[in-house]
Amino acid sequence: MTTPLPSVIRLNVELGEKVLNEKLQRDFRQRFDKLCHRRSDSTVFQDWVEVAAICLHQTPCNQGILPKDAKYEELEARYMEFVLKYKREGLTVFSEMLGIVQMALSETHSDFLGELYEALELTGSSEKQRRGEFFTPHHLSTLMAKMSLDKEFIGQAIAEKGHLSLCEPACGFGGMVIETCKHIEALGFEPSQMVFVEATDISRTCFHATYLQLSLLGIPARVRHGNTLSDEMWEVWATPILQLRLRKGEIDPRLRRIAEMAEGMAEEEPEVETVAQELCLPEKKVESAETYQLELFSDGEGEEPRL
Repeated sequence: MTTPLPSVIRLNVELGEKVLNEKLQRDFRQRFDKLCHRRSDSTVFQDWVEVAAICLHQTPCNQGILPKDAKYEELEARYMEFVLKYKREGLTVFSEMLGIVQMALSETHSDFLGELYEALELTGSSEKQRRGEFFTPHHLSTLMAKMSLDKEFIGQAIAEKGHLSLCEPACGFGGMVIETCKHIEALGFEPSQMVFVEATDISRTCFHATYLQLSLLGIPARVRHGNTLSDEMWEVWATPILQLRLRKGEIDPRLRRIAEMAEGMAEEEPEVETVAQELCLPEKKVESAETYQLELFSDGEGEEPRL
């Protein structure tokens, strides 16, 4: 019996990931289309990705792990606008869409949202040109990561600084960061322990999408909505894993520099501690709106959202 060559095994894995990605994209599109008969595709996508990002950002406070501060209340008010807009049926679909993304990222560690966004064709070519919007193809992101970083360079950076810093000034949906972290992991380093990312984009949708994907992948990062060229910054959110280390003092000695670099973030950011496990609606009551909780990851299959 012959043993398959490593290249053949790798090819089979890549084909398996491609098939899975395509299936999950179809599942996402099926649910996405349910919400687009009353609103434009682009509006629904922008609303969903913002809701998902806020949910990840707010979960520790909603779970009672951290106190609710002014920033929490500000985002909660924004969240309630979507409660009124989409009601129970719409928010249930939002929850299912987030579950699909979480599954895709956990299985493939690829830029699932970026590929999906391109497939949905939510922005015309003329509009993309006007915005200067271009998403780096997956294979180019992989190639650039391999050309830029080798094991010796990464090891030296960690030995000198305690971590490897990655700066992405026009992050899109985070594809370049994701592929780079995937490459770093393949070289034997753990991104969640040894990498610090600062990712910026001028698009609010890209800001939310990058935050969502990096949070679910457990990548320590500051995600910024801003203009890299003019240095204007409107919002800065830390991913849950970075907040965990900074807020609870659970900082590996090799990551002390990360804490120093992000020290000023406390005044900008609410405290976030863990990667979100639920998609939760706010606890407070609002006139003319149903208030309920949606479980993203339930113990049983087919379990209905809790009222």
